[in-house]
Amino acid sequence: MDWFRSHHGAPIDPKLAVVARRAGCRRGEVAAVWWCVLDCASQNVTRGDASNFDIEAFSVTLDFEQDLVERIVKAMCDKGMLVDGMRVAAWEKRQVKREDSSAERTRKYRDAQKRDVTRGDARREEKREEEKEVKPTARKRADDLPFGFNEFWQAYPRKTAKPAAIKAYRRSLAKGVTPGQILVGLETYKRTKPEYADWCHPATFLNDERYNDEPSAAGSGKANGASSDGLARPIDGHDRVRRWLKDWRPGKPWPREVLMTAHPGHPDCTIPQHILAEFGFTKDAA
Repeated sequence: MDWFRSHHGAPIDPKLAVVARRAGCRRGEVAAVWWCVLDCASQNVTRGDASNFDIEAFSVTLDFEQDLVERIVKAMCDKGMLVDGMRVAAWEKRQVKREDSSAERTRKYRDAQKRDVTRGDARREEKREEEKEVKPTARKRADDLPFGFNEFWQAYPRKTAKPAAIKAYRRSLAKGVTPGQILVGLETYKRTKPEYADWCHPATFLNDERYNDEPSAAGSGKANGASSDGLARPIDGHDRVRRWLKDWRPGKPWPREVLMTAHPGHPDCTIPQHILAEFGFTKDAA
């Protein structure tokens, strides 16, 4: 779209009032004619030259009397707004000449956008490189784990939420608790946890200081660990294993996932020897 510029305050330019007085008309009528003159000069091959301004045609367009338009144009010439035979005064000063076309301006705009995108990509790449440099020092490596945590993690029966467990383990050490205390307490917890209860999360075990729990005294009856022969035994974490060992023989199904150990005679069997001996088994042979 082609266009021409108009300066701020143009509609109330004092020169329009002078022309209106000389032409014997209203200022609004002068402003309308002046706007048509500028438009005509802008569309001319020689921009700024309004010599082809058709007074009769514009009189019809504006619905003005032709005599009124002629008086206004003459007053503009007398005032110096039009010079050298209908050339707009100071046109070059007010209308910046653009050497580039609309297509050229569009190309420049798109090139500028590409440069912005390229700069943005470069900044993002720099940020990624910075993050690569920071991550090795910020991230906790395996050898940065608290002393004794690996042993605790391997021994804990429920491996859930490891990051939270690491934080809880650090807090426990900061309170003066030793890794040995935690492991001893863990073994007590594993041995005395009621069968109906779920294993608590590692972080919960540490945060609640469950390693300091004292095992409850064994009661009587089957609910408290009594065997079928009526002899009371302490409740421990191997009661389920005992129940399976009682009727199990080689070749029968063994719920490894449930009991978290292989059957007697298997290389991965972790059932204590004294329990295997109760039922006539050994670690090496069923």
